Amino acid sequence: MKDRLVVVRLPDGLSGYQLTWWIADEGDYGALVGQWNSPITPELLSEDVEFYTAELVAGQDPSAVRDVDGFSWRTKKDAVACKKLILSRTRAARAAKPWPLWAVTAHAAGWMPPKGWMP
Repeated sequence: MKDRLVVVRLPDGLSGYQLTWWIADEGDYGALVGQWNSPITPELLSEDVEFYTAELVAGQDPSAVRDVDGFSWRTKKDAVACKKLILSRTRAARAAKPWPLWAVTAHAAGWMPPKGWMP
């Protein structure tokens, strides 16, 4: 199972929702979206497209509020809408990635990538 982005409620006493990564191998939550406070370079984006795309998209969401822990949303509906936008932008970013040489060669020889495969 792979890591995935999930909507979680803010801790007791606070109202709202956050987006965080569920780390499947560890069976625990990882970083909150918005914890990254440094500029996102193309090199970083190519290393981990999911994580940095989430940071960029959430940072542009007018319903997101940034605090010391990252971004939060007042309503679950707003958090889910941002999550959907993050996932669609991530798919688009992956689709724009060029195929590695081995895949181009294999495709020329008749190989068809499995459904959902991304370079």
